[in-house]
Amino acid sequence: MAAPRRLVPMAVTPRSFQAVYGVDVDLMATLSEEEVRCLLPCLVRMSLCAAMDGSERWAQNRKTILKLLSSHEPVNSIVALLSVDFHALEQDARKEQAIRSKLGGSELESTLTSQAGLALEFERSDAASRLRLVLRELLILMGLAESSEAKFYVRPCELFESQSHLEEIADVLCVAQAELPTLLPISKVAEGLLRVRNGLWLLGRLVANAPDSFHEVCLFLVSKAQHLEDDSMEGRRRTAVLRQLLVMHPSHAATVRGMLVEHCALPDLAVTLTLDHLSPASSDVCSEIVAFVSGVLLGSDSRVRAWLAAFLRNAQKHSRGWNASVVQRLRKTLLQQLKSILPCRESGDDCIPSQRAVQASALLRLYCALKGIAGLKLSEEESQCLLNVITSPVPRVPAGDRLQCLSLCALLASPHLLMGLEQEKQAAEWLKQLVKETASLPQGSASCGETLLLVALHFHSNQIGAITDLVSNTLGMKISSRNSLARLKTIFTQEVFPEQVITAHAVTVPVTPSLSANNTGYLPIHCILQLLRTRAFSKHSIKIKDWVVHQVYEASAPLHPLLPPLIETYVNTVFTPGAKGATSEPIALAQIDVIFPGEDAMATDKQWSVSTRLLMLYYLLLYRDHWLQNCRAGSMKVPQEYPRMLYTRLPIMQLLQEAHRNQQDYLGLYPSLLRLLVTHFPHLCLVSAWLQADVESLGVGPLLKLKMPSQEQLRQALSEVFVNPTRTMLLLQQLSQLQPLQQMEYAAALVSTLPMYLQQPVPRKVWQLVCQVWESLNTIMPRRLRTLTVNAMQIRQMGMPARALTHDDIAEDPLAVLRCEPSVFRCPPLVGILLQVLHAYLSMSGSYLDAHLASTAQVQREKGTGGTGETEREELKSALLMAQDSAVVQILLDMCIADKDKDHGWSLGELREIRCLVCSLLHQMFISNPNLTKLTHFQGYPTELLPVTVAGVPSMHICMDFIPELLSQPQLEKQIFGIQLTSHLAHQFALPRMLSLARLAVNVSSTLMTVLPSDSRQKFCLATLPALVRICRAFPPLTQDVVSMLLQLAQITASSNPGSTSPQSVDDTSWEQLERGQRVGQVQHAPLDTAIHCAVTQLIAVNI
Repeated sequence: MAAPRRLVPMAVTPRSFQAVYGVDVDLMATLSEEEVRCLLPCLVRMSLCAAMDGSERWAQNRKTILKLLSSHEPVNSIVALLSVDFHALEQDARKEQAIRSKLGGSELESTLTSQAGLALEFERSDAASRLRLVLRELLILMGLAESSEAKFYVRPCELFESQSHLEEIADVLCVAQAELPTLLPISKVAEGLLRVRNGLWLLGRLVANAPDSFHEVCLFLVSKAQHLEDDSMEGRRRTAVLRQLLVMHPSHAATVRGMLVEHCALPDLAVTLTLDHLSPASSDVCSEIVAFVSGVLLGSDSRVRAWLAAFLRNAQKHSRGWNASVVQRLRKTLLQQLKSILPCRESGDDCIPSQRAVQASALLRLYCALKGIAGLKLSEEESQCLLNVITSPVPRVPAGDRLQCLSLCALLASPHLLMGLEQEKQAAEWLKQLVKETASLPQGSASCGETLLLVALHFHSNQIGAITDLVSNTLGMKISSRNSLARLKTIFTQEVFPEQVITAHAVTVPVTPSLSANNTGYLPIHCILQLLRTRAFSKHSIKIKDWVVHQVYEASAPLHPLLPPLIETYVNTVFTPGAKGATSEPIALAQIDVIFPGEDAMATDKQWSVSTRLLMLYYLLLYRDHWLQNCRAGSMKVPQEYPRMLYTRLPIMQLLQEAHRNQQDYLGLYPSLLRLLVTHFPHLCLVSAWLQADVESLGVGPLLKLKMPSQEQLRQALSEVFVNPTRTMLLLQQLSQLQPLQQMEYAAALVSTLPMYLQQPVPRKVWQLVCQVWESLNTIMPRRLRTLTVNAMQIRQMGMPARALTHDDIAEDPLAVLRCEPSVFRCPPLVGILLQVLHAYLSMSGSYLDAHLASTAQVQREKGTGGTGETEREELKSALLMAQDSAVVQILLDMCIADKDKDHGWSLGELREIRCLVCSLLHQMFISNPNLTKLTHFQGYPTELLPVTVAGVPSMHICMDFIPELLSQPQLEKQIFGIQLTSHLAHQFALPRMLSLARLAVNVSSTLMTVLPSDSRQKFCLATLPALVRICRAFPPLTQDVVSMLLQLAQITASSNPGSTSPQSVDDTSWEQLERGQRVGQVQHAPLDTAIHCAVTQLIAVNI
């Protein structure tokens, strides 16, 4: 009995598609007749077309193909189709397309075919007519597909619905597309065939006969499905055709799935492809489905994550339908894998096999993602199985430790797993067992014990948000904080980890060796820091000082981000009492001395890392800051201050430069350290020293290793500079090429020889090298170097050096820097060094007095003796600092005065250099304290220095703020000084505001000239007339007022001296003396009327 006829012809099999896709003729020869029938259009064209391959092998393959075709009757009809005039056919089709586009795509009488029954006409037609029939229907379908307004539907078509002619229609379709590729792009043909019955089967035949278009068709179908709704008709048909194509070509499934993920289209198909084609055998370690779903849900692409999560969430809302069945199949597969991980009790396994630990970790993260991101509601069976995996023992391997941490976080992320008392008991027993197991872990390892301890701490402090962040960071996904953790909190805080147990256990946890930012995971420092913040150690009287110190000892670069907060929190617990009034102990001095034996220890001692020293320095600075704050606040119980000598031997600049060079390693510490340093040690933060340090870091050391002399040999060579300066310069040149740390041992020898350079002239090159080495040393050992320099420059008493001053002595009295040999003030290189030292100690003086006042007040409070109040102490300190700065300014100004009697042989260039150095320091002092500028000018100074200060000190513009007050002083000398200052400022700053002040000075001069008595008037006029002329030169509009005032003055002078003669001429020297502000008595030959006459002459010259 014959087999029943198939309603739809056979689809393309994977074997047949593989044969044509790879042009495997040998495989084609093994195909059945039905499989070959699917490929006839392609094989007929292959045999008829001229081959580009002229090899003998292809000739033999062509014979094989012809042999295959000889047994198939439809070959003749396909040959007839290939014989049609396709050029004429394409022209007719283009005309019909044009007409259809003008009429809006409506059905019209075709120029290609008649309108009789399509199936009947197709059966009776010849090859050309059949092509026209199929072509007409394809153009209509393609038009519908391209129309953006047309809604997707399956269009009735008698031709394509005819089951008896499908084979012939497929042949015509394949030939038409192959011969007319520009008219019928295969991607658009595929889109059109979706809208007709049997279109999916026809599309499979079409792609099989054009195998090189497989990727193009799949990509086009996927790209058009990007915004389709779930379970829509169009989506189902696209899914069906893509599945059919992948049945033909299974190896392309991963590529198509990648297209789906990229375009966020057809998520049901992506999951189905993974389940059908890509999942390996269950015996493998980790299945493809777990990797795919985890990669999408836990990946960095939020758009792809939302795409799959929405599909899984929506599929749960409908118990029936294709999407629901896909999700149900996915859950069943995952549950089977979850069960396969559990230990087999029958075979005697008591823990998860080590080869399954990685798969278990992946599944736990996947289930947490499905629950937290996709909103999957687990069934009772899934929940119990997941809880069993979480509470199962793990092997003692790194993968097992990782699984343990993930299990704990999975339990916290899914508290709904504790469905009843039995599940709560199971979880509690597992947590207790976990606590016991962590004690056996290797020292310092990033184990689950620290995570467990940290979770317990957060539960005790009710920081649910911190627990959520911890779980999110461990699982690598955002976990919602809305989950109720009440039952887990009870288990942790009452059964597993009471607070006293936590604190006692935390102290015994070993510190992490070589702790740095490279240590990942949750470490003991996380737990200790949290306990310090909650004051748990103080509450239960548990000492944590030694643990903190040893962890600081074990610090390394790059610095772990929690080490600075650990120091800050610990210092806070030292000064701020807890709930019971208990505080932590300060770090013992012996534990600090081990790290800082001396200022030059860094050059030789390599035992401690830079990170350890920086952290201990940060602790000391922070401790000092808190100590001063508590003393100012009047706290009765303040911990003891560290000795002042400890701070003097800290290698602060060396450590700070190391942190500055490697800021990436100390990002969390460097800004805070710099802030404290600027507050308490401002003399170490001078801009000039920092700029010099940057220059030194850019320098290049010697190419060859130099053999340097000993300190005594260097001192002897430097002392022979007058006899053999060349040798001295060579040694200094070699010394300047060394690194600052290598130069430190020669500092004392270099500084001790500086005074002898003042005895005789020294080559300028020697001074340059000496200053260069001194500047280099100043960047690495500033305090010791400055102390050595001050002691070397002191005034000798009866040929013997004065008492050596300490760093604290100079900080208490910065004026000691200027008590040096007078010859020092006439040596510009030494003046530059001296002014740097002076500036540093002036900057330090304020912080030194703050610490002194705070300690004194604290001693008075502890003894119960009354003392001066806080406000009064601050006023006295401010007055002392102002008097000190004022004295320094006056001494520096005296240095700028040229004394011909004392400065014999002194060049004008040296004087100018010293004035520039002094003006630079004055500028910094005036800018930092504008009140000092006012005090200096109210005190006054030699008027011959006014041109120097106004031109050399940029901040002299501050004087414009108090000139009106200076001019209104009752003392005539101050009024004269104010007018002269105004004239020089007007010449330097020709501003509108300065014009108003100049006019005020002219008005004051006019008033004083009329009210002063004769003697005072002459003194006043002789001193101010050059200043008035200078004002008129800066502001010519004031000339008329000044001339009128001078004419009035001349009348007053003439009336008071009726016997006076006509004005005498004033020589240039006398007028220059008046302009420089010399004393009036020095110009006795220039009477007042003559000076007035000369001033008027000068003003006339100004106008001309």
